[in-house]
Amino acid sequence: MSLSFSPFGIILAISYLLGVFIFWRWGRREGFSSNDLFDLALVSSLVAFGGGKIPPILLGASAEFYWAGAVLAGAAALLISAFFRRWSSLRLMDLGAIALSFSEAAAFLGFWILKIQAPLFFAGCAARVVFLYLIHRRTPSGVTFFSYLILEGVLLYLSGGFLSIAVLGLGIAGLIAILIKFKVKRSNG
Repeated sequence: MSLSFSPFGIILAISYLLGVFIFWRWGRREGFSSNDLFDLALVSSLVAFGGGKIPPILLGASAEFYWAGAVLAGAAALLISAFFRRWSSLRLMDLGAIALSFSEAAAFLGFWILKIQAPLFFAGCAARVVFLYLIHRRTPSGVTFFSYLILEGVLLYLSGGFLSIAVLGLGIAGLIAILIKFKVKRSNG
């Protein structure tokens, strides 16, 4: 019996581990418990994996993994866990957006090195990482997450990806709601 590893799988594993590490590291910095963050990362990862595998099985699709289903399922697990632990869901989604951005940038860097994808994908993800990093500490909770959605929608649109307009619209709507709420809070004292 021989065990073989594909470069594609190794890149995905490394980018995933980077995302979990950043989520844990920044979550600790934000005041969340290390053990709770690891539990949350494990549960969200397992649910995301199921969310990525179940839709193709149910729909009889030719794809083996449905990325949008994985992201939506992982985000749902994150929100449900935040609700039961009475944590700020927007703060957790901000952390998740930053971790996912770093993870995507690392994956696209690896894909570029392997000549699987053009360097433009890595450049877009790297620019998003820098932008989100710069705004995270200076903005109210939720702005980082909805900015991520806006930038992801733009990147998906530029690459001809599925659901780009929906992701972009959701990000814009959420960002407007957060900014209106923040402005109302500031004017009331």
